Amino acid sequence: MTLFLALLVSFTIVYSSIGYFLLSKPPAQPFIGVGIYSQSGSLANYYSGNGPNVTAGQSLSWHFQLFNRMGSVQLVRIVYRLANVTMSSPTETTSSNASQIGESSTFVTNEENETIPFEWTLVSRQQSGTLTYVTLQINGQTITPPVGTRSGQEFRFIFELWTLNDQSGALEYSSPNGRVGTWLAVWFNTY
Repeated sequence: MTLFLALLVSFTIVYSSIGYFLLSKPPAQPFIGVGIYSQSGSLANYYSGNGPNVTAGQSLSWHFQLFNRMGSVQLVRIVYRLANVTMSSPTETTSSNASQIGESSTFVTNEENETIPFEWTLVSRQQSGTLTYVTLQINGQTITPPVGTRSGQEFRFIFELWTLNDQSGALEYSSPNGRVGTWLAVWFNTY
């Protein structure tokens, strides 16, 4: 009888443990995600079949999709930069040194997604020596960044995700408490 009770208790513990682990949700890692979507709604085909080549007067309509799984409402900022092939990309801890050309901020509710439009037009291109510079219109604002490329090739947008640091009260690309920076890049050429 003692053997029977010992086996019954042992099997109950084992099967209860297996049932608990099978039915329990795995622990979730909080995160904020971002993607840049083309006019067709995909994460590709940003230039409508013309490769990464943009001509003066051409307008493109993209959008950012933000995903908040942090457990609370989050204030986020997307910083837009224009770079060429020689400028540094961001890292996990440092934002890019490329020229900031704009930004958009929004609140994203927990467990929700938020969309931010990114409408841009190549207004014109200017040649200065061996470098080509561009004038862009982004979300209705016209800018001429101090970034040139050889023959108008290999421009790139860099998009950095900045979030609010609750301790300092500042929007930051990364933080000393282990949060790493998130960024995206999309290349283009001008003709």
